[in-house]
Amino acid sequence: MRLFHGVVFVILMCLPVASNAGQHLFIMDGQSNMFNVKPEIIFTPAMKAYYGDDNVVVVHNAGIGRAIRYWDEGGEMWLILTNKITTAVRGKTIDSVTFIFYQGEQDACEPNPASYESKLQSLFERMQSLFPNVRMNYVVTRLNDYNANEFIQALGQVTIRRIQEKICLNKGNYRMVDTDDLNGFANILHNYDYETLQKRYVDAVISMNPKRVEMPGVMYLLRKKRN
Repeated sequence: MRLFHGVVFVILMCLPVASNAGQHLFIMDGQSNMFNVKPEIIFTPAMKAYYGDDNVVVVHNAGIGRAIRYWDEGGEMWLILTNKITTAVRGKTIDSVTFIFYQGEQDACEPNPASYESKLQSLFERMQSLFPNVRMNYVVTRLNDYNANEFIQALGQVTIRRIQEKICLNKGNYRMVDTDDLNGFANILHNYDYETLQKRYVDAVISMNPKRVEMPGVMYLLRKKRN
């Protein structure tokens, strides 16, 4: 397992990168809520309208019911993700990387939810290490305010939300996306409105990448059904 990760790291380190030209890589990763995101509906077309059809690479990865420990170095989700990234960027010049993460539902039920902070920071650092010479942006999707069924879970929920807020605070290349209004009247763990969620991802990306191009298509997509 460690050897496999090392091979992936070497491959990524050898990929060509550029500071002013190339493609924009968007990594959408997480657990069940991210599993339900279909980037081809809103996100990918919007990014292609913004950057150009040939300038966008989207990697979508999700595992249902996975705590963040599965993204530890050598963990199941980390190995799957790095394998997908390696395949997606092979032969491409990457100008920027945006890591969009929607995870934490399972960790609210874990015995020590406070450990989430160090694990999330470690994940972000390893993502940057894959592309050491490329501008890296992060979008953290905050766990919604669902009605937790048990007291321990409710405490974990609050802890995870606070960690996600803290990690994004006062950092120019971080954005937090709110989902509290997307889980319906039942106020459940999973969202109902994934199209609006994708539009918020687009907003977050553009706010960190204010490079303007001809983009009538993206403006139409963002206006469509916007809250």
